[in-house]
Amino acid sequence: MENLTIGFAGIHPDSIITLPLSKSESNRALIIQFLSGGKVSAGKLSKSNDVKLLQQVLESRSATMNVVESGTAMRFLLAACAFNHPDVRLEGSGRMNMRPVGELVQALRQLGADIQYPDREGFPPVIIRKSEPINDKNEVSIRGDVSSQFVSALLMIACTLPSGLTIQIQDILNSGPYVELTLDMLKSVGIHSEWKGNSISIAKQEFSPGNLQPGADWSAAAFWYSICALSPGSSFAFSGLSFESKQGDRIAADWFRELGVESKSVPGGVICRNTGRFNPRQSWDFSQCPDLAPAMIVCLAAHGITSEIAGIQSLRIKESDRVHALQTELSKFDVSLEEKRPGHFRLAGKIRHTEQVISSHGDHRIAMAFAAASTVTGTMKLDDGSVVSKSYPEFWNDLCRAGFRIQFENSYCDN
Repeated sequence: MENLTIGFAGIHPDSIITLPLSKSESNRALIIQFLSGGKVSAGKLSKSNDVKLLQQVLESRSATMNVVESGTAMRFLLAACAFNHPDVRLEGSGRMNMRPVGELVQALRQLGADIQYPDREGFPPVIIRKSEPINDKNEVSIRGDVSSQFVSALLMIACTLPSGLTIQIQDILNSGPYVELTLDMLKSVGIHSEWKGNSISIAKQEFSPGNLQPGADWSAAAFWYSICALSPGSSFAFSGLSFESKQGDRIAADWFRELGVESKSVPGGVICRNTGRFNPRQSWDFSQCPDLAPAMIVCLAAHGITSEIAGIQSLRIKESDRVHALQTELSKFDVSLEEKRPGHFRLAGKIRHTEQVISSHGDHRIAMAFAAASTVTGTMKLDDGSVVSKSYPEFWNDLCRAGFRIQFENSYCDN
């Protein structure tokens, strides 16, 4: 735990931000590299803790893999190790063991995987015993409203199975753009797919030699867009960010336009600036981009925009229960996020200065979302700044370079 206080007096003119590389693309690149036997190489990767951890456990080939609190690593390794690794115990720590994996395990068992739960049915840890896939089994059904990473995990192993794989997606597919990202990365290394309606098919095929180079992270950019939206006259340049990205959170640029932030592509990146042209919608559905919810919801609350919020059910099984975390911390500003009916919330009130300490709930996106709100409160106290290392280790340093003052318990950064 590392307490800190964020101070804000104004943005440095024309701040240049070097965003972290995409965690989503980096983790997929590592799994594809593993499944290809090294034929595909993962290029320069995100320096986030989650990516470093996945890289370490893949290289270790250990009989016990501890993914700590990385949900992506847990889900992707479950599928990748099912038929491609000696017996292994896959475990996590803390909240990871409360995040369900039963839907994915059930699908893998249909394909012939031998996976057992030593503790609680449907939740980590799991024990995976090396087994052979069933030769004539090439179709599974899986819910699409729990985690799109279950679908992506299956898609990445599909071409290695004896008869390929067809995935029938039940219900609504949430976070669909992340599935599209997986298919796009597979296509770039020779794996072709067919997506019709609720069915995605990949035949047995060989990976083509290639290099998967992740781009700058749009999920991280969203917090800067929030800062820009809350800081009249501000602008930021993001090196390496691209509108051509297949990352689902690229939609942040479109959504924040309604909050007065215009973006344009420039050689080597993207520039955004606060134009003051403000025309927000009254309702927001995050079902296809749930990682944007903390940044957007806190930004809306900082503007005092009453909004109808939907599509945040999956936030309950993230690094924290993000719905509860947002409700709890927003209430410290007398802002409410009230569930009016199942899955539908109403955001009301306006963030103002508070002397209360804001809890990150052990969640990097909660910490960064409320840090952005310090642009309207002047200062903000957080209970733990270390959590940002999960996805954006340089976040506090980048804030300092942009004009914020970050006071840790025994040090500070102030540019």
